[in-house]
Amino acid sequence: MIHIGVLKALKETDLLPRIISGASAGSIVASVVCTTTDDELPALIDNFAYGDLAVFDDESNPESVFQRIARFLKIGAWIDIEHLIRVMKSLLGDMTFQEAYYRTRRVLNICVSSARYWSYFPIQGNGN
Repeated sequence: MIHIGVLKALKETDLLPRIISGASAGSIVASVVCTTTDDELPALIDNFAYGDLAVFDDESNPESVFQRIARFLKIGAWIDIEHLIRVMKSLLGDMTFQEAYYRTRRVLNICVSSARYWSYFPIQGNGN
C-alpha cells in the first residue's frame, strides 16, 4: 500500500511522471497506473486497497504445504502463477503495453530478472 501512498502524493503535487517503472509488487501498481487515465486515478487511489490482491494464494481455498511441495518438485515453483494471472486480468483485462500507452500516454517499464540465469553463470571474484 506504500506504492499507492506514493502515487497519491505524486498525483496531488502534480508530479506523476510519464514513465513509470516497477519490480515485484511495484510492477503491479505501475501497470495499473499506466492503464488508468488521469480522471480515473482518484478512484483507483481510494479503492485499490479494497480489491482482490491475493496474488499468492486463493484465500477461499488455501493450498497445503504438501501441494506446494509437490508443485515445487514438479515444476520448480512454490507459488501457483494462476493466482497472479487472475488478479492481473481483473485489474487490467487483456490490455497490451501499446494499448495502455494509447489510453494514458504513460510509458510502462517492468523490471524482470531470473534467478536461474545467475545460478548457471557464477560471478567471478577477480572482477574480470
